[in-house]
Amino acid sequence: MAHPPAAALVLRDGDREALQSWARSTAGRAGLAQRARIVLLASQGLTNSEIAHRVGVTRQTVISRRARYEADGLDGLDDAPRSGRPRRIDHARIVAETLKAPCLVPGLMEAIKPRRKHVGTAEVPE
Repeated sequence: MAHPPAAALVLRDGDREALQSWARSTAGRAGLAQRARIVLLASQGLTNSEIAHRVGVTRQTVISRRARYEADGLDGLDDAPRSGRPRRIDHARIVAETLKAPCLVPGLMEAIKPRRKHVGTAEVPE
């Protein structure tokens, strides 16, 4: 049985420009661009099934994205916090470590060179 078409989604003032920018963005998050496309197509009055087909998601995903936009506006399209253990990666520390000058220990290269010439060679018994 066919589902009745949902009413066209009414966008809030100023949201269309932000949604179009997100939908066109190749540098941003792909999920946010997809959610922006869903909301833009919903504002054009397309059915949820047609939007799902065009965007490549399920009809239920379209329904939930519409509902999140209606409830929370643009903030509703952001990624929700994930459950589980929080990340332990400190991106600022990683960047700081990579920008540090290399450690220059006197005589280090001379100590490594004799060992280095044997790296990558294998002795095969006959």
